[in-house]
Amino acid sequence: MQAKNDQNTNANNISAKFTGKRVCLTLTFIYLIAFLFEYILGGEKVLVFGSPEVMVNLGGSWGVGTIAGHQYWRLLSSLFIHASLVHLLLNIYVLIDFCGLAERALGSLRFTFIYFLSGIIGCLASMIYDPTQLVAGASAANIGAIGAYLAVSWLKRIPDHLGFSKPQIVVLCVFFLYSFLLGLTSNYIDNTAHVAGLLAGIVAGIVLTSRSKANFHLVKWRIAQVLALSAIPPVLVAVAIARMDKDPRVEAAIARQAGVELLEEKKYLHGLEYLNKAVALNPKSAGYLRDRARALIELDKPQAALRDITAALAIDPRDAAIWGTRAHLFHTLGKQKEAIADLDKALEIKPNSGMTYNNRAWMKLAAGDVDGAQADIKKSIELEPGNLTAYDTRGMVYFMQGRMDQAEADFNLLKKKKPKEGASYYHLALIHQKAGKIQLAKEEGAKARALQYEPDPWEPVAPGWEENKLGEK
Repeated sequence: MQAKNDQNTNANNISAKFTGKRVCLTLTFIYLIAFLFEYILGGEKVLVFGSPEVMVNLGGSWGVGTIAGHQYWRLLSSLFIHASLVHLLLNIYVLIDFCGLAERALGSLRFTFIYFLSGIIGCLASMIYDPTQLVAGASAANIGAIGAYLAVSWLKRIPDHLGFSKPQIVVLCVFFLYSFLLGLTSNYIDNTAHVAGLLAGIVAGIVLTSRSKANFHLVKWRIAQVLALSAIPPVLVAVAIARMDKDPRVEAAIARQAGVELLEEKKYLHGLEYLNKAVALNPKSAGYLRDRARALIELDKPQAALRDITAALAIDPRDAAIWGTRAHLFHTLGKQKEAIADLDKALEIKPNSGMTYNNRAWMKLAAGDVDGAQADIKKSIELEPGNLTAYDTRGMVYFMQGRMDQAEADFNLLKKKKPKEGASYYHLALIHQKAGKIQLAKEEGAKARALQYEPDPWEPVAPGWEENKLGEK
């Protein structure tokens, strides 16, 4: 009998924990689905480091795209995108445990309005402060909802049993102050968004729980309040536009974005024009210098590329991507020892980068260290099993070891998953050449050439490859 009572008590406790939290639970479900898409697009690296590219593609907000690009929907969508699994879980914990209390006290409709208003205002404030930084996550919305709950508890505008006591409010305020001070020393805490979200929530909570002193119908009074509060984001958008018109960093960021997109399309010369403009407007940006170096490497201007990379490393020696870019430069110059040393440094900074292990494996193959390449590519696939490039590299490890069946399986996997990448066709041509299937090898090689694949100097030459090159000239 006692066991049954205990079970009923536990069931009632669980039920009570989630009662009145419909909006919070719905938001939790949406956040989890959004992060699942981040994982699908970005692989396991999004669990720890996040992927700025994936976050932007799925709706993350930044001044250049959101304001200058008139993509205002990002003000809302950015609330559902998170920078890592820890970021997501922390926000879900706060959402269910603290914001759930706010929803129960304020009512679902009022809570929802305050929640999204605080998040949008936090996002805008962050972009006004720094138009070039990426804004993502529900922290400002969470803090805004808690701020509203604190305010109405302090002013006793909700029943005592639904509100915080004043000692609890003091403890939470101390926690907010600690978080703010911590944010002053961290690059990963967006104090501007948090403070703006908190203030927005407090103001909205006070306004939406006030009573009309005039002879005014309550519904009309609430509509007037909602309209007045809803006017704040458009005002902040206007402020952001004015701010960006006078900020050369925004023009530089727009030029950099255009340049990087052109690099992805392999339009290196045109991309270099935009990256030159970006660097001219913001010469102290290590990222801009690195991107220009990438263009210069592809345009066979190694000395200019090396100057940019050296300058970038002087600005930010802890950026693993810059070490990776210099490694790529050394690799193209045939300096595999120096390239591998730079990737060693990149892995010291960012030890869980599967792509860096893949690149080091490739460069070890170029240096003739097949065993070292095998160890690196194994680690790469363990860290990022969704990175298909690693299977092409592993295929070449197998090829160099004479394990042709396993190599062919890896190349066919890449061919199936990424049919518009030329590497798999070229490497299958090498497999067919080894098997004496020369005509089939030439057909695969022709497909690789059509997809503009350029084999590294250390790679074996596919049948007919040199003749085709002479024919094109």
